[in-house]
Amino acid sequence: MIFFQYLYYRMYKAYKAKNDLPIMKTFMYVSWVRLCIGAVLFTYLRGLLLKFQTFKQIEINKSIAIGFIALILVSTYFLYGRNDFDFYENKFGQLDRLNKDVKIWMLIIFPILLFFGGLYLYVILFGGQVLGKSVKGLLNA
Repeated sequence: MIFFQYLYYRMYKAYKAKNDLPIMKTFMYVSWVRLCIGAVLFTYLRGLLLKFQTFKQIEINKSIAIGFIALILVSTYFLYGRNDFDFYENKFGQLDRLNKDVKIWMLIIFPILLFFGGLYLYVILFGGQVLGKSVKGLLNA
C-alpha cells in the first residue's frame, strides 16, 4: 500500500538524519503501525463474531498471537524492507507540499491514536468495562 511506503520513506529520512539505524528503526515503526491496525481490525472482527453468535467465546492463545506478529514482521520485510531507499526517494521525494505538511510528530503519534481511538470506538459499539463501570454498546442495545 502506498500509505505504508510513504511512512517508510518519511521515517527512514527522519532516522537517517539522526544517524539512528534507519533500516532497523523504520522496519520496527512500520511493523508497529501495521500491528496496531491489525489489532484494531481483529478486535472488531471478534466483537462482530460474538455479537452475531457465530462463536460463544473466542480465546486468543499465545501461539495465534505469536503467529500474527510473525506474519506482520515477515510481510513488512518482504513488502517494504527489501526495496532500496532510492525506490522510495524517487516515488515520494518530489512531494514537497506533502512532506512539509505532514510532520514527523504526526507520524509518531498516529499508531497510538489509531489504537486507542479504535478501542474507544469498540467500547461505544460493543460495550465493555471502562474504569470499572459497565458500558452498554450501541450494537448490544
